[in-house]
Amino acid sequence: MSWRTHIPELIQQGSFRTQGELVSALLERGFTVTQATVSRELAALGVIKVDGCYRLPVLPAAGAYIRRWRVTAHDCLMVIGTEPAFAMVLAQAIDEAELERVLGTVAGDDTVFVATDGASGTAQLMAWLGLGGDDAEPSPARHTTTPPSGPASGYSKTRAR
Repeated sequence: MSWRTHIPELIQQGSFRTQGELVSALLERGFTVTQATVSRELAALGVIKVDGCYRLPVLPAAGAYIRRWRVTAHDCLMVIGTEPAFAMVLAQAIDEAELERVLGTVAGDDTVFVATDGASGTAQLMAWLGLGGDDAEPSPARHTTTPPSGPASGYSKTRAR
């Protein structure tokens, strides 16, 4: 097994705040890699930071990685960042899901704006996307990260560097 296969496993199981911590964890597993090598691998995997810890991006059933998200406008608007060219795919999947409390979507190249009827609609959308929330049908999304709870938690995500 390659050292590369261990990085997602380590990130899912631990709370790594620095690339140096990941290098040390890989060394404990018998793999000698540099911080620069880990940095490139994190970028290739699309790893993000949530509350200062590395996390894998969320991949909804629509197949578009959610790179970042933010709830704004008194919990009535969710702004979702995707990989380039995937925003329309995600917006269409949201529209086709016909979530009762989702009013509509607008998509650009890598950003989706989703209007909801308020906090409960945003929670329903987040649950459907696999981002948390608790008022939805079973989500088609696959969890690969555990963001903070609450649809308006106000945390930020950044790319791994």
